[in-house]
Amino acid sequence: MRFEGSGFARLITIALAAFSVSACNEVMNGFVRSIGDDEVIGLADGAVDAVLARDDDAVRALTHPQAEHVFTAEAMAQVFEYLPAEPERRRHLLQYNWSTFQTLGQEPTRRVTLIYQVQFEPDQSGLTRSEFVRIGLLANGEAPLRLAEFRVFPVPEPIYGGIDDWPTGFWAALIIAPLTAIFCLLALISVWRTPRLKRRILWTLFVVLIGYPVFAFSTETGSWFLLSPGIHRTPTGVHYSFLDFTVFSASWVQQTFTGHYVFNVAIPVGALLFFLQKTRGKLAFKAPKSQSDRNAASPNQPSNPVSP
Repeated sequence: MRFEGSGFARLITIALAAFSVSACNEVMNGFVRSIGDDEVIGLADGAVDAVLARDDDAVRALTHPQAEHVFTAEAMAQVFEYLPAEPERRRHLLQYNWSTFQTLGQEPTRRVTLIYQVQFEPDQSGLTRSEFVRIGLLANGEAPLRLAEFRVFPVPEPIYGGIDDWPTGFWAALIIAPLTAIFCLLALISVWRTPRLKRRILWTLFVVLIGYPVFAFSTETGSWFLLSPGIHRTPTGVHYSFLDFTVFSASWVQQTFTGHYVFNVAIPVGALLFFLQKTRGKLAFKAPKSQSDRNAASPNQPSNPVSP
């Protein structure tokens, strides 16, 4: 499937896509920083600042003793050489993961991993580089967290060169996924706008969570496949999936380091059943309140109000 268009239309499409990615990163940055520990994020920000400033002494001052063999002068020189010479334009914190584990007879160990996306100013040719920066922090016992890992990855190029390169499956995923979510949202609104509806909470959960079976499209394979129920073989083993809950029966995720998209779309069984029952008049309703019940609820109101 190919969609021919003018250069202006393509420019608008690229601009909208860039705006969408930027907006998503801004939202994710604010969300991750809101749930993360401010002191830990400040330490990670300081480590990124030190590396971008090519300050070897500042990096070593933040390094954990167990990682001193990693942050050698040669290793840091390679990182400094790889980074662009242009100053930083913006920085987004995309991931914040923490864990604590303890071996019998030893102090607990805390690990925190943060992933940034750093965009630099354009170079002399007008090209703008973006890099993923992975920060690993480590602490033993009650000791403060210190830098144990610093890795830089290039942000992957777009999966498809342009809108004309989008395959049919990708177009279908871009259309079906949001339409499915909107359909479930409309069903949810209808659930709460239907007066005296019985089992409103159960209908809400049914509409929001129940979608089956689940289909998926991956830009890595370029094809649709049955996700649940299904049996899938990966390099790490065989995975069985017989039940999968997807909010509003649709979702999408972009893999951080590869840039590939995965769309999950389920048949919205809950929303379809609600609209079917509503159309057929099969929904259960609570009995309307009698006049005596309304008077009991409002004892100060006259039983037979008279309008002037």
